[in-house]
Amino acid sequence: MIYRAYQGKELVAYAEVLRGFAHRRQWIIGIVLVDPAMRGVGIGQAIVEAVAEDARTGGVESLAVGVIATRERSLAFWVREGFTTEVKRRPMTVAGVQTEVVRLERQL
Repeated sequence: MIYRAYQGKELVAYAEVLRGFAHRRQWIIGIVLVDPAMRGVGIGQAIVEAVAEDARTGGVESLAVGVIATRERSLAFWVREGFTTEVKRRPMTVAGVQTEVVRLERQL
């Protein structure tokens, strides 16, 4: 599923969500991208809340997200959005750099 946020007719944010992954009662938010000029005004939060509301309506129990461990601002965002249960960490190569991905969950 794709979520989009507009300011007027201009696309300013977007998110991809996989429904029923890793199990049928969970959705995973694959990515949330917000125009750098629009960060910090609540657009990312609004998208996450729209996803959460749709998920709750559909009987989903939790949301999950994978975050690169060294991206402190991203981790802080997801924690503020209620993703506090660390499920696991795994090594991964991203853009040629070895890093760790943290999988977080939020109960609905």
